[in-house]
Amino acid sequence: MVQIYIKKNNGDTQVFDPSKLKRSLIVAGASAILADEILAHIEPTLHDGMTTAEIYKKAFLFIHKKAKKPAVK
Repeated sequence: MVQIYIKKNNGDTQVFDPSKLKRSLIVAGASAILADEILAHIEPTLHDGMTTAEIYKKAFLFIHKKAKKPAVK
């Protein structure tokens, strides 16, 4: 993956680290499997200068949409 620089809430810029996002999602209550699904969905949409708040918004929108899908028999 190409290095993407994100902007943290404190204004610092750093290279996006998927393991940090995964760890944060798990601490927030997501399973490791769901965290991996979220990463697979979000990583292709990342761009330089994106904020951590934007990344988390995308993550929670993904969870919300996934929760609304009906169960398949």
